[in-house]
Amino acid sequence: MSTAMPCTNSTVVHMIAGGIGGTSGAIITCPLDVLKTRQQSSIAAYDLQRIPAERTLIQNSALRFSYSHAAVHSEATALIQVKPGMLYCLRKIVQEEGVRALFKGLAPHLVGVTPSRAIYFSVYAKTKRNMRSLGVVNKDSLLIPLTAGAAAGFCSTTATCPIWVLKTRLQLDKRRRGATLRDCIARTYQTEGIRGFYRGLLISYVGIAETSIHFLLYEQMKAYLRPCGTDADENGKCLGDFAQFMVAASLSKIISCTSMYPHEVVRTRLRQPVVDGVKKYRSMLQTLRLVAVEEGIRGLYGGLTTQVIRQIPNTAAMFVTYELVVSFFCN
Repeated sequence: MSTAMPCTNSTVVHMIAGGIGGTSGAIITCPLDVLKTRQQSSIAAYDLQRIPAERTLIQNSALRFSYSHAAVHSEATALIQVKPGMLYCLRKIVQEEGVRALFKGLAPHLVGVTPSRAIYFSVYAKTKRNMRSLGVVNKDSLLIPLTAGAAAGFCSTTATCPIWVLKTRLQLDKRRRGATLRDCIARTYQTEGIRGFYRGLLISYVGIAETSIHFLLYEQMKAYLRPCGTDADENGKCLGDFAQFMVAASLSKIISCTSMYPHEVVRTRLRQPVVDGVKKYRSMLQTLRLVAVEEGIRGLYGGLTTQVIRQIPNTAAMFVTYELVVSFFCN
C-alpha cells in the first residue's frame, strides 16, 4: 500500500523542502556571505592594498585600466593601489576578529532562511499550479514561472525583511566581540524605531525581478537538461539525475544575480547602521545616484565576484536539497 504524499497538491511538502534547502545553503556559504556584505558596504569595506610592480608594467595601459587606480611611481619601484582579493579579506577577518567572525549574522540568517525559503517555494509551487489549473495561459507559457517567481519573491521579502536588516548589521560589525542579536535589535529600535527594521524594503521589491528571471531560467534549463519534461518533478517522476538540477540552479542564479546586482549594493547601503548620527543613504534613488557619483559604476558592482562564487554552492545546495526532499515525500 502506497503512503506517498501527492506532491502536486501539498503546499506543506514544498514548505519543508524549501526550508531545509535554504538552511543547508546558508550554512555552507556563510563566510562568503559575510565578505560579500562588507564589500557592498561603505562602512566595513577593506582598504586598498599597495603592491609593488615594475615600472614597465604600470605604464601598460591595459594593466592600468584593470586596476583603475592611480599608480605611485618611485625611482626603482612603483606601487599600485588595488582592491584586496577575496582570500586576503577572508584571512584579514580571521586575523582581526577570529574564525567565529566568518559566521557573523548566521543566527538571524538561520532564523530567517527557513520561513523565507518555505514561503518562497510554497508560494511559487502553489501559484504555478493554480495558473495551470485555471487554464488562462498555456501550461508551458513563460508567464507561469515569471508570475510565480514574482509572487514568491514579494511574499517572502515582505514577511522576512526585519530579519535580513539585522543580519546585515551583524555582518558589518568588525569588532572582535561583535554585537549580539539582542543588542542589534535593541539598538535598531532605539535609534530608528520600527521603521528601522524595514530599511531597504522598497529596493528589495526591485529585486523581485531577479527572482522571476531566476525561476524562469531554472525551469527552462531544467526542462532542456531533462528529457522527461517540465512537469516530471511535480508528478514525482524522472528525478534521478540531481547533477542536472545543480547545473540548472547554479547557472540560472548567476545570470539573474549579475543582471540585477546593483540593487543588492543599494539595499546593503540602506540597511547599514547610521554612522556618527548621519544617515548618508536615505532612499533608493538617492543611494543609487550617490554611489555612482562617488565610486563610479564599479561601486554598484562591489562584491559581485564573491557573490557569484558564493551562489554556485549556495544555490546548488538549496535547489538540490529541495528537489531531494520533494522526491522523498512524493515517491
